[in-house]
Amino acid sequence: MRRAAAGRRRRLGRIGIALLPVAVALVACRQPPSGPTATPPAARPLERAPDRPDILLVSIDSLRPDHLGCYGYTRPTSPALDQLAAQGVRFTQAVSSTSWTLPAHAALFTGREEEEHGVTRNGLRLNEAQITLAEVLRDLGYQTAGFFAGPYLHPTFGLGQGFSTYASCMAGLSGELAEDQVREAAQAEAGPAMEQETGSCSVERFGAYLDQADARPAFLFVHLWDVHYDYAPPPPWDQAFDPDYRGAADFSRLAVNPAVHAAMDPRDREHLLALYDGEIRWTDSNLARLLEQHAQRREGRELLVVVLSDHGEEFFEHGGKGHQQTLFEEVVRIPLIFHWPGHLPADATVPGLVRIIDVFPTLLELVGATPPEPIAGRSLVALLRGGELPELPALLELRVHPEKPLAALRSARGKLLLGRWPAAPAYYDLATDPGELRPLAGRAELERAGLRDLKRRLVRAGDFLDRHPDRAPVGVRPDDEIARQLMALSYLGDGEK
Repeated sequence: MRRAAAGRRRRLGRIGIALLPVAVALVACRQPPSGPTATPPAARPLERAPDRPDILLVSIDSLRPDHLGCYGYTRPTSPALDQLAAQGVRFTQAVSSTSWTLPAHAALFTGREEEEHGVTRNGLRLNEAQITLAEVLRDLGYQTAGFFAGPYLHPTFGLGQGFSTYASCMAGLSGELAEDQVREAAQAEAGPAMEQETGSCSVERFGAYLDQADARPAFLFVHLWDVHYDYAPPPPWDQAFDPDYRGAADFSRLAVNPAVHAAMDPRDREHLLALYDGEIRWTDSNLARLLEQHAQRREGRELLVVVLSDHGEEFFEHGGKGHQQTLFEEVVRIPLIFHWPGHLPADATVPGLVRIIDVFPTLLELVGATPPEPIAGRSLVALLRGGELPELPALLELRVHPEKPLAALRSARGKLLLGRWPAAPAYYDLATDPGELRPLAGRAELERAGLRDLKRRLVRAGDFLDRHPDRAPVGVRPDDEIARQLMALSYLGDGEK
């Protein structure tokens, strides 16, 4: 431990700038050690645990809350989500841990911050010694099934830990994805990942699983992908929100398409947003079908539903598009809705700041258990039931480029950014500047905003893998088909953002 701490101090000492090196040094990727992994301890049941419901955890990729009716949007993009919110609890200030899929889901599944789970860039997978939500629920007697539709959810990256069934809904990959079958499952002639419509497959495989599920409670995870770019919703949602558009703009390969930029024709940009909204409406219809299938096939069994996203999407608010580039609000704010009639309030709103890492311990407490070991996330059950919790700022990190890391400390009022953009530390008062356009950079303002706390949080998170080297992320070279899909999404190679 002393050697690790001394090593960090030496790294800091070699860089002469006063503030920025803290993030640069502490977020540097570690080399994963070799050796055996630890066996996760069992979850600790609470006394007199209640009868356990089925759990449906739905992650909708790239979904911004401000494009949902229940969060104030005027277009009818989300009737099923709006109904869940009207019958459940909606969090208005939920944030992810980052702005892209792989580390966000690792944080969701482990309840740990980025530096603790370590899966922060391409070429890394979650270590089997990390304890996942599915593993804990499986040990509590749940049957566990996951259905994913994005390449970063593939078991190659370690996110299938704890699922007895873990099925792909991507074209070109088999639905049976045991790791020793990954290469055999690849089909190099599959269509580009961005253009796939995956929601129908997700619903079909979800229903097929329920047909053969047994009487035990079920933990069901569904990753709905279609909101992710490219935005190509099926009819009628391709024209539902902009039927009068007659332009010929090409939005394909959005992440690297030079025709899609901040100065593009406003009318084309308006249509781009309409297509994004069409994808949301299509995905919302598939969410409704998932709920209907559960009601039909698991009749009489209670269902606890949690719906969230892994990150948002940028539409030129700060000059960029897509995600995985910044930690501004448009890419880190996420919807978060809990629905469990008879156990949680209806039509309730929680205004306090909460984090994606809090979902893990919250679900466990709701079913009468606690995490098997301390984690960074905390249970939100008190907030769900109308109580209070002290504010706990969220640590946000983006380290897909190890040489250009970005970190932020998000409080209920503001955000302190440290890293490559802006180049110097900056604070945004979200109460007076919700668009994060007027950074405060004075030293006094930064210290009041929590600069020292941000540094301490980075150090503390970085210490975790120093204390537990057996949990460090493992290097991985994706299967050729997965690499092809990631290339199509501009996540690897020359197109990497």
